[in-house]
Order: sequence, then C-alpha cells, then structure tokens
Amino acid sequence: MNTVVLTSGPRGSGKTTFTKRITSEKPEIISVIRDEIFIEVYESVLLCPYTDDPTIGYHAVMQKVKHHMHQQKDSTIILDHFTGFSWQRKLMIERLREDGADCVLCLYFLIPLETCIKWFMKKEDINGFSKHSVVWDYNLFYEKSSDIEEDGFDKVIYIDPRQLYFSSIPIL
Repeated sequence: MNTVVLTSGPRGSGKTTFTKRITSEKPEIISVIRDEIFIEVYESVLLCPYTDDPTIGYHAVMQKVKHHMHQQKDSTIILDHFTGFSWQRKLMIERLREDGADCVLCLYFLIPLETCIKWFMKKEDINGFSKHSVVWDYNLFYEKSSDIEEDGFDKVIYIDPRQLYFSSIPIL
C-alpha cells in the first residue's frame, strides 16, 4: 500500500525540519520537499508572478512523488508542500490518488504563533519577509484550514512539531 503523508502548517511551523528529521531516523520513509524541487526548477522557493509558472514546479513535485510510488510499492512518502487552501488540498489529494496513493494522510502542525515567528526568523532564506508577514500568514493559514477534516484525507493527525516523538504518530 502506498501512503502519502502531506504536511500542513503555516510558514515557519517546522514542516521541512520535521520531514528531514523523520527521514533521517527512518530511512525507509521517502521525503519529497517542495522547496528543494522549486530551487531546482526556479532557483528559488519564491516565484516571480511575471515570469515563473507555478504549475511547472507543482508538476515536478507530483512527478517525483509518482515516481517513488511506482518504483517502490508499499512506500511511505512524506510530501512537504504548502497546502494553505482547501481547494489546493483537494486537488492534491485527487492527484495523489490518481497517481497511485492508496492512503493520503495529513500531518497538521499546531504551533504557537510566537514559536512560528521565532523559527521563521532564524531561517537563512527569509527573503525580506518580516515578522508581520509571518503573523499574517499564520492567521490566514489557520483560518483557511479550519475545515481540513472535510478535504478528503483518510486521516488528519494533529501534531505539535516542538515534540518530535514519532512513536505517537501512526504510520511513522
């Protein structure tokens, strides 16, 4: 059975750090990290609205997930990808199922705003983002994901990324 675990949380909530830690401790779990692929495709995680077509990066991410599912049956893949809006999550779930995912889970990051700001502001590649932009993104994310249980995941698992105990997370 192919299982895809989609991370979902605001900017700076620790999704990539969490994903990398899981895969370093459990090498049988495959990670696909959106930001790494966007750097390959666009040379940046941020897109220029005038010159960069976001669908190219999205398709590159999804092709990588599909490749892993077809190469290794019974795989568990953590997909670290921005999933802020319900319509984005629904489209992604549909595409993952079409590409061979038997089970699509969500790791929903619950984190205090102060921690999110602190973690984000420590990043090297914040590209001019301010504390205010992190606060705005945080509030928007939690507003737009309040109905995440209705998006079609097989299960939504709520986690606090400050407590990195994988044994408490099913499938990990």
